[in-house]
Amino acid sequence: MNNLIIKDLNMFFIEDNNIKHKYFQELYVKDGNICFVAPENTNDFKTLDMQGRAAFHGVVNFHHHIYSQLAKGMPVSGDFSNFYNVLVNMWWKLDKVLFEEAVECSAEIAAVECIKNGVSTVFDHHASFDFIEGSLNKVGRILEKYGIDSCLCFEVSDRNGKEVFERSVDENISYLEQCKLEKNRTAMFGLHAPFTLSDSSLAIIRERTKGEYPMHFHMAEDILDVLSSWKDFGDDIVRRMEKFDLLTPGTLTAHCNHLSETQLNLLSSKNIAIAHNPASNMNNAVGTLGFEKVIDHKGIRFLPGTDGMTADVLSSMKDAFLLYRHNQHDSTIGFELIERMFMDSKKFVDFHFSGNWVFEEGSKANITVFDYIPYTPIDANNFLGHFIYGITETKAYSLINNRLLLDAGKLVGIDEKALCDKAVKVSENLWKKL
Repeated sequence: MNNLIIKDLNMFFIEDNNIKHKYFQELYVKDGNICFVAPENTNDFKTLDMQGRAAFHGVVNFHHHIYSQLAKGMPVSGDFSNFYNVLVNMWWKLDKVLFEEAVECSAEIAAVECIKNGVSTVFDHHASFDFIEGSLNKVGRILEKYGIDSCLCFEVSDRNGKEVFERSVDENISYLEQCKLEKNRTAMFGLHAPFTLSDSSLAIIRERTKGEYPMHFHMAEDILDVLSSWKDFGDDIVRRMEKFDLLTPGTLTAHCNHLSETQLNLLSSKNIAIAHNPASNMNNAVGTLGFEKVIDHKGIRFLPGTDGMTADVLSSMKDAFLLYRHNQHDSTIGFELIERMFMDSKKFVDFHFSGNWVFEEGSKANITVFDYIPYTPIDANNFLGHFIYGITETKAYSLINNRLLLDAGKLVGIDEKALCDKAVKVSENLWKKL
């Protein structure tokens, strides 16, 4: 369903590095594209009455782990007293046994959760070592089927041995090349984190990638990563990645909780993006990003992510806002941080998906309508106040990404119950393999 008449809509969008507002009595979507003027024939158009609800560009999750979808309630055992043990006793056990059907099911559930949270685009960091070859294409195709644009990568690490390392590298490059021909799918080269990759492995990645591809990896999520860089490799963690030519244009790092001013300067000079995942950081008790440092580095792209904890990107943005105020003991700050997130999101989306965050005649319809009818005046000047104290407390009402995916809070053309029933059975089989 890609022919729509959208009535009574408060649309907000980014243009010329500013948040703009335009009210529409009627906005049209024809063949999946924006129309400001009514088409001659609208007989086959579906009408959506938004009753004044606020809308924005389609929400983007800049750091997700779709492979973790079937971990909810998963039985675990072992020592969880530090972050490394959490990886060893939970996530590295899970990703080692993920088989094809489990990956497929995870992608389907993730797509549904994205749609319900108004997310039209996801940057995912994937790992499934029982199903490597073709796994990214499998995930990408499923997300595309459900209307979600994606930028995927496969996690490369030394921890499963040389053969798995090489196969993981091959999967990244194969999918990167494939995505050059795709419209709604792009790719990056995925690494786990500097502390799980030796210098010789980084040298191989440099040789195979030749600086041609953007990277996506965790960095300084826990202080362990920073200390390991000196202890095991005798070098600064950021300088080490630069030395192996892995801070390429369009690169996305996740977390960066324990970086110094000097290290952030280097990332800024390369226009590297940082995906901030506040809920995950607090859940794992690994510390949080020094916002007061990052906000002064204009070259860094500061983006919201969820690290697989949830599909609710808006909650991550509100958590960032509140953490910034709390950590600085200052209730006058924070809105500049959220505005920065929006502007940097636009720049990063434009780099990887040309046209996804453009709102003009003929552009792709990529709109999240929030279940928020303003009951005080709203415009571009006070949008951020409405966003933090109103919109982030709601869910998506409608989602359009070339076609209608969510209508008045209901999934369009998706049997969620059937998918969940299937996921329960697949989860049972998966958990037996742990």
